[in-house]
Amino acid sequence: MKDIAKDPNNKLWVEYNFMGEAYGSGSVKLSSYLGPLVREHVPVTLSSWTKLSESLKIVLWKSVQARFELDEDYQWKSILQQLGCLWRSSKSRLVTQILKE
Repeated sequence: MKDIAKDPNNKLWVEYNFMGEAYGSGSVKLSSYLGPLVREHVPVTLSSWTKLSESLKIVLWKSVQARFELDEDYQWKSILQQLGCLWRSSKSRLVTQILKE
């Protein structure tokens, strides 16, 4: 992750299969990048991922495009779906921790 954070001019290539799923070493780094990104930008007070504003979706997409070579529509949909899952799981973990206390 240091490579991605330090050099914004060095974009990583992510391969996609015929079903639109990322695979390979680029996909691992992409997944590692998406978790902190969504936790940083999307508030946990959001009641549902579907209520995420269009402007915030664009901010997230531009942040991903700044570090990875992505520009296709199917990649946009795949990334947003993955971000939604990551956001939901992080919110769930946080709520569980709060309820335990």
